[in-house]
Amino acid sequence: MQCLAAGAAAALLALAAPLRAAPAPQKPSAANSAIELHVGIRGVAYLGQPLKDLLEKAPGAKVTRNEAQPNTAQVQIPAAGITLLAVGDSDEALRVASLRFEFDRVYDKFVPKGYRTDKGIGPGSNVNDLVVAHGRPSQIFREREEGMTDGPPDEEPPYEKYQYTSPDGEFSTYFVVAGSAVEAVVINEKDPLRDRVNTPRPRS
Repeated sequence: MQCLAAGAAAALLALAAPLRAAPAPQKPSAANSAIELHVGIRGVAYLGQPLKDLLEKAPGAKVTRNEAQPNTAQVQIPAAGITLLAVGDSDEALRVASLRFEFDRVYDKFVPKGYRTDKGIGPGSNVNDLVVAHGRPSQIFREREEGMTDGPPDEEPPYEKYQYTSPDGEFSTYFVVAGSAVEAVVINEKDPLRDRVNTPRPRS
């Protein structure tokens, strides 16, 4: 009986071994270009980053200046699927204050790069995934995305913003949701935008 029991145990271990050896799904981390709420992607594009530093890493970026808001610069990096707004008292002092990372939608030569948040929200994620991963938003806004011109206005898809605010209230991150799909994330630092920008949107 002991031999049979030992044989049965060995067989069970042999069956279980492949299961134990299979790699578990890994969520992205800051080390592999994950998006952190209220931060961005450390070392790539993040709030407070000097614009000069970012542009050195993003050849081909399109910088647009607004004469009405001389202390701001809007930047599009289509190849990276990123748009941003930088503010500062001078060109040398321009720093990133708003970031948008595209997840799925391709437009104007923008190419989503598969970015995900540090809790796994990204391409293919839906609202349920978002709430499970990051919790309930502090607010939800419903509107139409600026710049959406596919079809008549009454046929444009409604968008929702699932907003998450930092505990100190200084940072706001919202996810752009179309239907149930999460299409992008926008990260804002409130004070620089409030002081210098009338409309805190990182898109021209």
